[in-house]
Amino acid sequence: MANRVAVKQNPALRNRLLIGSGLLIITTLILGWYFRLPRVHTARVVRGPLVVTFTAPGFLEGKRSRISSEVPGRIESLAVKEGDRVIKGQELAALDAREARSRLDAEAANLTAARAHLAEAETSYRLEERRIEELIRQAEAQVKSARAELDRVRKGPREEEIRQATLLTHQRKTMEEQTEKDLNRARELFRRGALPRQGLEQAEQAFSLARDQWRQAGEQERMLRKGSLPEEIQIARQNLYSTEAEYRLALDGRRRLSALKHQITGLEAREDQGGAFLTAGKVRLESHIIRAPFSGWVARVYGETGEMVAPGQPVFALLDDREIWVTGEVDHEDAGLLRPGQTMAFTSEALPGQEIEARILRISPEIEEKMEAAVKVKVRRIKLAPNTSKGLVPGMEVDIQGRVQVRDRALLVPSDACFRSGNRDVVLAVRSGKAYITEITPGRTNFLQTEVVRGLKEGEEVVVRNREGLKDGARVRK
Repeated sequence: MANRVAVKQNPALRNRLLIGSGLLIITTLILGWYFRLPRVHTARVVRGPLVVTFTAPGFLEGKRSRISSEVPGRIESLAVKEGDRVIKGQELAALDAREARSRLDAEAANLTAARAHLAEAETSYRLEERRIEELIRQAEAQVKSARAELDRVRKGPREEEIRQATLLTHQRKTMEEQTEKDLNRARELFRRGALPRQGLEQAEQAFSLARDQWRQAGEQERMLRKGSLPEEIQIARQNLYSTEAEYRLALDGRRRLSALKHQITGLEAREDQGGAFLTAGKVRLESHIIRAPFSGWVARVYGETGEMVAPGQPVFALLDDREIWVTGEVDHEDAGLLRPGQTMAFTSEALPGQEIEARILRISPEIEEKMEAAVKVKVRRIKLAPNTSKGLVPGMEVDIQGRVQVRDRALLVPSDACFRSGNRDVVLAVRSGKAYITEITPGRTNFLQTEVVRGLKEGEEVVVRNREGLKDGARVRK
């Protein structure tokens, strides 16, 4: 009661109370109106790098080869089974090689015989060559001697020869006279009994020898002084003809050597041919063994022991786990962002917790159409090289993840802010507390952010949530 009286008695206090009550009512009305406005979540338009991420299905492939025999035959033994690890050159199977081995033995025997014949012929050639060369050397010496004798006979004796012959005759005459005196003295001594008969006989023999030598020397001197007779020249000429004929006959031996050399050449050709046949036989025998052309795993064994196989018929299938690649099917638009050499990654349910990097080797230029969940999509195939082959098996399914920065400074909005209105791409741009439908031209998107090519400016706000039911120009609160 006292307060009411005080208010009535104080007009200023009453006015302040009235104004405060009015402001409270107005504020309450404004707040009620504001909180009745739709509340939205907004985000600002910013500039920054646009990184596009995508996923694609893929599978592992490897070098797979079907291994066959080079020759027909029956499988004698299998050295490996499916799942075995093999190294390059390792025996996988062997075919029945009895015939090939028999032929190889025959070819080896033929080569041994050919080498023996060749060695025998070469030995004979060397011996014959030495004999013929010795005959030629002797014949040459005889021809030279006969030619010199003919020249000597034609020229006749020289003065020096006559002088020496005269001196020899004189010496032999002196010797004959001396031995005659010795003989007379020996006879006298023998008659007296002072010399035995043996001494007398020796003196007679010495005299007889000296007289013969004197007569021979004299005859030789007379012949030299007389000169060469035509008969002697003819004999010397015939002797030269005979030695020249023997020399030509010796030279014919060289021609016979040529024939032997030709025979050796033929035997050498036979040896070479035998060596070639033996090498071919070894190759033929080796071809009955099927070997691994590279290191890897035995994926399939098609043949069985005792089975007949033909050339080209698969007996094994090998996988090279050191040459494994990933084949993926990427959306054709995403594939347009990729370049050979870029790095990607993949995972597999068979390798939980592992993410393996891989480098793009090739991007197919061909666009293929395929169905995914009853929707036709366009894809391009890519080939990736993993940075490791550990634990990877051809045929394994993988999920490929790609991450590519397509813009350095793109104008970006959250992808949740973008939607379609009729045939237009639009956002709700918030300006002065009102949400306006604004048409934009979108660029690339990574599902979290979308590039705006035209329609917005950096710093503007757009509605990202609670836009349902908003009309163009509707007031909103944040």
